[in-house]
Amino acid sequence: MFVYLRLLIKTKRTMGKLTYQEFKNQYLIQNYTDKKGNPKHTRFIKRYFYRFRNQLKEEFGPQLDLHYCSKPSCQFHNTYMFDGKAIIMELEHKNRITNDSRPENLESLCPLHHQQTLGYKNRKIDITEYVEYLKSLQV
Repeated sequence: MFVYLRLLIKTKRTMGKLTYQEFKNQYLIQNYTDKKGNPKHTRFIKRYFYRFRNQLKEEFGPQLDLHYCSKPSCQFHNTYMFDGKAIIMELEHKNRITNDSRPENLESLCPLHHQQTLGYKNRKIDITEYVEYLKSLQV
């Protein structure tokens, strides 16, 4: 709990300095890298998607709204609660390149939809094929 609170305080302190335009210019880019030039995953900047939620929704629509799953058929399309607890949505990289943070490459998905995408956890085969493979391992 103490570590979480320290992280929350640090996050709030560093987030207060960044404007929406700076966020777009620095992070919503094709080749997001760290200070050393190494590719950096979008999950490290996810907090900014929450901070600038209203601006992102206005400019890019619901696909980047991390409060809901962007799939209209999903039970979490209009809610983020399950069994009285919040569900954290995830950012899907449509082209499977995790440091490509352009808005057209990102989509907000619930964990259930995200795990079904090709490339989730570096899986190289379709989820159905993967499950069949796992079932074949049974003795």
